Amino acid sequence: TTLFRSADPLTADCLSTGLYVMGPEAALTWALAHPGIEVVALRVRGETLEALVTPGLEGRIETLVEGVTLRVWKG
Repeated sequence: TTLFRSADPLTADCLSTGLYVMGPEAALTWALAHPGIEVVALRVRGETLEALVTPGLEGRIETLVEGVTLRVWKG
């Protein structure tokens, strides 16, 4: 699952499918090169769910359930 944030709803709509198809790592890396776009990507790691976020979301997002780890993607 890939979620993202953009100030412009049209941009958000256009990017939703493309970023999802790219996969978590590629979507996060792409977002690092495009100011104003923030991404949260969820992926399964063994028995845990990992939430990867772009640096712009650091300190602005938290996990609310056990078993989910949060990591800032630096590329």
